[in-house]
Amino acid sequence: MRSDAELIRSILYYCGEIQNNITDVGNDIEDFIDSRMCQHACSFCIEQIGRNVKDLSKELTDRYNEVPWSEIAGMRDIIAHRYHRIIIDRIWATITENIPVLKESCEKILYELERS
Repeated sequence: MRSDAELIRSILYYCGEIQNNITDVGNDIEDFIDSRMCQHACSFCIEQIGRNVKDLSKELTDRYNEVPWSEIAGMRDIIAHRYHRIIIDRIWATITENIPVLKESCEKILYELERS
């Protein structure tokens, strides 16, 4: 079983991959809509983030309860099981609004985990 620190590092990796994908195609929704490859790559990253979140210890998720862990896991489930129902606008909002906040939170969490 992977440690919380390893899982947080993995989440940070996928947050970075999302940011790289968006930078590669352009930073607006029209560019995102025009690139099915970017849509799929970002969706995969969101799914992996959710998978890692599901494996975090209850102790960590309780300690950092300001992070919407269950919503992140829920978005993973939507992508994994109901992809045909996903609205691109929702993925774009996740990428542009939630991922930067999650990345910042995980950087703080990892710093605190590595200090203790």
